[in-house]
Amino acid sequence: MIEVSYSHNKDGTGELVEKTTQVTTYQELCDLIDAYPWDTEIALFEKSGVGGGITVVSGDVKQQCASYLLIPVETGKALLNLDILLKPGFLAIFGRKATSTDFGEMTVKEAKLKLKELFDHSIASLYQKYK
Repeated sequence: MIEVSYSHNKDGTGELVEKTTQVTTYQELCDLIDAYPWDTEIALFEKSGVGGGITVVSGDVKQQCASYLLIPVETGKALLNLDILLKPGFLAIFGRKATSTDFGEMTVKEAKLKLKELFDHSIASLYQKYK
């Protein structure tokens, strides 16, 4: 199961609202991304400097997980970042295996294709791919 957290401005007020849901299929994730108020978020960010985004997490954030962060930057485009924790390590330092990848700006369609990796690959294989 994959957890999706998203924040967006409430009714154009500039007040961020957080929502979290679980998805089991790639299509459910795509539907959530497509329903996200991209244009509104971009306009409000430009106006107030406060904006939302979508976080997609597979696994347990304290043990082993892959987490994508999708931030709207312009109509149909977003910044995409991936953080992977394979092994937390002793005191979160010694023996820790983690990596981060910044994919930069891409279309929402390209970002959705990257997110499909959460459904097609294990966290360990994603770590090997992006380390």
